[in-house]
Amino acid sequence: MYDEPDWQKALKWLGILLAIGAGIAYYFIMGILFTVFWGTIFPILSELVTGQKITVGPPFYQKATGPQFLVLLILMGIGPLVAWRKASAQIKREGNSNGSNSMITALPQDNRRWTAIMAVTIALGATWTFVSRVPPVTTTDGAPPAVASPREGFSAPDFTLDLLGGGQITLSELRGKVVMVNLWASWCAPCRIEMPEIEQVYRAYKDLGFVVIGLNTTFQDSEPDAAAFVGELGLTFPVALDRNGAVSRDYQLRALPSTYFIDRNGVIRSAVFGAMNGALIQSKVEELIKESP
Repeated sequence: MYDEPDWQKALKWLGILLAIGAGIAYYFIMGILFTVFWGTIFPILSELVTGQKITVGPPFYQKATGPQFLVLLILMGIGPLVAWRKASAQIKREGNSNGSNSMITALPQDNRRWTAIMAVTIALGATWTFVSRVPPVTTTDGAPPAVASPREGFSAPDFTLDLLGGGQITLSELRGKVVMVNLWASWCAPCRIEMPEIEQVYRAYKDLGFVVIGLNTTFQDSEPDAAAFVGELGLTFPVALDRNGAVSRDYQLRALPSTYFIDRNGVIRSAVFGAMNGALIQSKVEELIKESP
């Protein structure tokens, strides 16, 4: 009986570990590429093809994107295991001397198979997300739609939230004023950059009927951190606390910061995702303030 030398055993197991590591890395990279595509390119393509941006953020994540990521994670684990089992069987047939080579050569064949499965998963996911999109809402006579939606030209989703420091604020009670709703978190670096600019514009225009609601995404932040953030930057506008994430879901939160400029009739006139400079904020506020009540 052939007695395998220690160095050959070590080489065999090294090959097995390298093959499994390569398999995991392969599927991990595929998962990253999938995430980037689904989170950035797909919403843009959907808007070009259908005229409506289909986001993978709330409320679509749980019923559209979440299951796909779960399937990808399963594939990332199963793929290398299948390759390992196949190579193990090949090792037994061919003998231990070619163990490491068998493991390494078996993996690419399985890659092609599992890549095809992932492609099918992505195709099914695209169909699933399209079916779960927000239904289009039509209006007549140019009036604001009765159905609220976090999109330009639609009535802003109403909410009532507790304020940092006490009290409550209701968006619909601010009709007749120009309102800026800014979703933020204390750990968000871009939020920290734009906050002084928002505060400056708020102080300049608050006497003209301009209101800022700093909507803290408390469900992914904390009240003490939010309070420390507000105190550090000296913010004087109302800060609302979205403790359970319901308002963030209603506004289909996809990035922080997210800002909605709402006119005196409660209609969203502009939405900005990402940090803003003072000039941009001021221009949007002035445009709405100049309009007749």
